[in-house]
Amino acid sequence: IRAVAQGCVDLKILSVDDCAVGDEEVHALRQCRRLYKLYMANCNITNAAAVSIAQMRRLRHLDISGTHMTDAGVITVVQQRRKLRSLDAGHTAVTDDGWEAIGQHCPKLEMLVLNETQVTDAGLVAFASVVRPKFRSLLLYDCAHITEAAVDQVRGMRPGWSISSSHRIDSSSESDDEI
Repeated sequence: IRAVAQGCVDLKILSVDDCAVGDEEVHALRQCRRLYKLYMANCNITNAAAVSIAQMRRLRHLDISGTHMTDAGVITVVQQRRKLRSLDAGHTAVTDDGWEAIGQHCPKLEMLVLNETQVTDAGLVAFASVVRPKFRSLLLYDCAHITEAAVDQVRGMRPGWSISSSHRIDSSSESDDEI
C-alpha cells in the first residue's frame, strides 16, 4: 500500500477489501490527494485510521465494513468529511452515537449501510429526523435492535427513502416442537 500511495498520488479509486491493511497503511494513503472512493471492508483498521481518513479531502465514498472502527472513529471521519455521499459501516461497533453524528455531519449523504451493528429504533428515528434531503438509501440487515415498527415509522416520515432491513431469527431460543 505504501508503494501504491507513493507511486500513484493521482489515484482516484482504491479497493483493498479483505487485504492485510492496517492503520499505518491507511496513513500512507493520505498522499493520494485525488482519492474519492476507498473500499476497506474487512481490513484490520481501528479508530487510529480515522484521523488519516478524515484528512482525505476528496473522499466521497467510504467502505469500512467489517473493521474495528467504533463510534469514535466514525465521528472523527464524518466531522471532517462532510461531503461523503456513501458510507458502509456495517459489521462494526457503530451505535446510535455514531449514527447521529453521520446524520448531523454529512449533508450530502445519499446511502448508508449499517448491517449487523448495534443501532436501535431510537437511533433510526433520530437519524430520519436530522438527515438531509439528498439521502435515499438505508440498509439495516440483521440489526438486532431495529424493529419493523420503527422501520415503518421512518418509511412514513421519509417516503422517498429505500429502506432494506431484515431480522435475524434466533433459533436457539426455540425448541424443535415450536418450529
